[in-house]
Amino acid sequence: MKSIFAGVLILVIFLYGCDKVEKNFVSAEVKYISLEGGFYGIETDDGENLDPVNLSEEFKVDGLKVYLTYKVLDDQVSFHMWGRIVEIIEIKKL
Repeated sequence: MKSIFAGVLILVIFLYGCDKVEKNFVSAEVKYISLEGGFYGIETDDGENLDPVNLSEEFKVDGLKVYLTYKVLDDQVSFHMWGRIVEIIEIKKL
């Protein structure tokens, strides 16, 4: 009985501790934002501002149209104070 209880407890702790990955698929435009010394952000076609933590150099082109998959990083902060902080999972030029 103790081993079953321990197994269930470990499973609950594991599931509770796992990040819930919310993947979003959108088309968007990369924009150079001239705030805080300048940085590249992404504006989705529906008007949401995204502040990516891992935008590669090849996509840092103002006005570049892209399609991307990302997850929101609600547990992080940025001095940019522009848009939601996200991690890009996949990005493609349109």
